[in-house]
Amino acid sequence: MTAWEQLRREARRLENEVDAKLVVYAKAGFGATHHHHQQQQQSSQHAAYSPNVNGARGRSGEELADREREASSAAEHVEKELESLLSHLSSIVSSMKDHVKAIQTPESRSSHQSGPPLSAMNHALQRHEEILADYKLDFQKTRRHIASIRQHSELFAAHKSRAETGADPLTKEANSLYEERASLAASTNVADNSVAQGLTLRDELLRQRANFSAMMDRVQAMGSSVPAINTVINQIKRKKNRDVIIFAIVVSVLTFVTLVWKLF
Repeated sequence: MTAWEQLRREARRLENEVDAKLVVYAKAGFGATHHHHQQQQQSSQHAAYSPNVNGARGRSGEELADREREASSAAEHVEKELESLLSHLSSIVSSMKDHVKAIQTPESRSSHQSGPPLSAMNHALQRHEEILADYKLDFQKTRRHIASIRQHSELFAAHKSRAETGADPLTKEANSLYEERASLAASTNVADNSVAQGLTLRDELLRQRANFSAMMDRVQAMGSSVPAINTVINQIKRKKNRDVIIFAIVVSVLTFVTLVWKLF
């Protein structure tokens, strides 16, 4: 077995181990964070129970604390193993890179004719470098994510404990400010809605006015451009006025006759 094959076999073995350890690390880290969150929640609720219940919950809290310590210890142990494996894998990949560089020299080409082609070695080296970079990135992302979740859990539990016990002097003031802000926001929304409705109504009235004005302008333009139509319009107006006059005379006569008949 050549040195290149030994390096590749060792690199594949380390890659498999790193892949498995990453899964274990993620589970251990999230498990430790979950136990820590449970322990913080339970410790913040002890003051709200009677002494007997507090005793039972105290024992439960100790169990959760033990689980948290065990999970944290396991996560730290896996993290150290991952760091060691990644460091070893990095050294193996560096050795592979040095081996490829050494083969590219004129003195070593003649002795390497029995081994794999140089292009295949470069391709394999590039693939191992990409896998190493991906594993490092996954490890860093998982570690940052676990640390972020744990920090968020601690801050949330501490704030909740202060709010429940009244130890935070700014809690009541902040709540009142939030309520006042919500009330002001609601009033502002109502005013905005009223103004928006008024503006919409104004725009609609202006649009109708513009439509009527345009209609009258078209009628007048049509009447002035076509004399016959203007004549017809005038005749219609005169007939309408005549009908109105006749109707008024008839109503007046009938009213007069009715009054005379009632009086005499």
